Amino acid sequence: MANLKFSDFTAYATTPVTATSGLVAYEGTTNIQFTPAQLAPFTGIYAANGTIGTTRKALITDTIQFRNAGDTSDMLSLNTNGIFTLGLGAVSSSEDNVVIGKDATDREAANAGNVIIGKGANLAATAGAEQYNVLIGRNATLDGNYNTCVGDSLVNTGAFNIAIGSGVNLVSNYSMGFGRSAKSTADNSITFNALSNQINTTNTVDNSFKVFMSSQTTPDLDIVGGGESTLNTSLKITGQAYTELHTGATPADPDWNNGNIQEMTLASSDQDFDPSNAKAGATYILKIKQPSSGAAGTINWNAASATVLWPSPGEPTLSTANNAVDIVTLICVVGGASGGTYYANATLNFS
Repeated sequence: MANLKFSDFTAYATTPVTATSGLVAYEGTTNIQFTPAQLAPFTGIYAANGTIGTTRKALITDTIQFRNAGDTSDMLSLNTNGIFTLGLGAVSSSEDNVVIGKDATDREAANAGNVIIGKGANLAATAGAEQYNVLIGRNATLDGNYNTCVGDSLVNTGAFNIAIGSGVNLVSNYSMGFGRSAKSTADNSITFNALSNQINTTNTVDNSFKVFMSSQTTPDLDIVGGGESTLNTSLKITGQAYTELHTGATPADPDWNNGNIQEMTLASSDQDFDPSNAKAGATYILKIKQPSSGAAGTINWNAASATVLWPSPGEPTLSTANNAVDIVTLICVVGGASGGTYYANATLNFS
């Protein structure tokens, strides 16, 4: 058979390969026949490395699967409908999602646009669809829409949230949680937890920004939109700190939320002092100006809801000249939504 061309061999017909069939090889001067049984041990016949020298196209008409040794679970699955999973036991129910990680799971066929990465990461099965989420982390769980969550064992059951950190738990909407076990049940909130060995630092106030650094129950920095904010530490300022001068107030309605320093021009009459939103411990300063013409105005300091206490010899008489300016300083000792109790002192006639 030496030096024979393939075209000189008898063409293969329809007769099946049998146990007596063989593969003939020529080795030097000897023809060698291999039967199917003899070829069976050579399982590495397709295992040699090789190079594809040009472009090749693979047409997939069914699912490509790489299974574990026991043939009980996929390690990689690529379906013609676009569903892709990578990781032992990873499950995806929608072609719009990417699921990567051992036992990572997307359970709802209606889910869309999600990226799930991490051992045991789980897009929870609920009645509604979870859409457009990014979930990254071991055993992280998400049940909501439009969230970005990164961290070990975190839980998110809200929408439009950002959660970053181990054990972060957000059950609110439009919120952000950062740090180990930071938790928020408040909408439109930002929560930072800088504690290394505490859990469940919880923000329950909507529209707030809380930073926990030394206590899991009392934030070191607490900023409440439209409300009262707190800094639980000494504060050193290099530069200036000031409150803006609020103009246009009257004795009848100075609202201390407008500023600690307020300016008012009196009318040519008696007016009762009736402030609001006083805070115990605060210092308030009034710049009181007489009218530019006509009779002078006066203030009845204790005729309304406020209690104003003066040093001896008692309540001062304000300057009476047109455009005269007096400065009254009030230290609040009892606050309240209206009124308040103050220790006061006056410096008169700056005109």
